[in-house]
Amino acid sequence: MLWKALRQKGSVDDMEEVQKQSSVHENMGHMETSQESMDRLLERMKKQLFYTRILAVAALGLFLVFFLSALIIVPRVCGTLKQVNTVVENAGGTLAAANQALSEVSEMSNEITGVSTQLSEFITENAQTLSDAATDISEIDFEGLNQAIQDLQDAVGPFANLMNGFKR
Repeated sequence: MLWKALRQKGSVDDMEEVQKQSSVHENMGHMETSQESMDRLLERMKKQLFYTRILAVAALGLFLVFFLSALIIVPRVCGTLKQVNTVVENAGGTLAAANQALSEVSEMSNEITGVSTQLSEFITENAQTLSDAATDISEIDFEGLNQAIQDLQDAVGPFANLMNGFKR
C-alpha cells in the first residue's frame, strides 16, 4: 500500500503523510484486533469465574456433608468403642474365671486319679482275702446248717410253748 501511494503522489511529504495514514490505519486495525482479543479474554474470564463459583459452592457443600457426617458418626463410633472396651474387659474377667475353673477341674481330675489308684491298690491288696472269703462261703454246707437249725427248733419249740404258758 505504501508503494502505491508513492507512485501516485510522488513527493516525500506526501510519502510521510501516506505513512502516517498507513500507520494510523494499521494501528486502528491492530486496536480492533486488540479489542476483540480483550472481549474474548473477558468472556473467558466470566466463564472461568462462573465455573469457579460453582466449584466453590460444590466444595462448600461437600465440606458441609463431611462435617455433618463427622458430627453424627463420631459420637456413635466413640459410644461403640466404649461398649467394645467394656465387652473386652468383661471377657477378660470371664476368661480369668474360666482359667480358674479349668485349673480347679484339673486339680480335681488329679485327685480322682489318685483316689482311683488307691482304690485299685486296695482291691489288689484285698483281692486274695476276698477270694479266700468267697471260697470259705462257698464251702459252707447249707443243707447241714439248715438241718441244724431245724433240729434246734424242734428242741427249743416245746420249751418256748412252756414259757408261753407262764405268760398267760
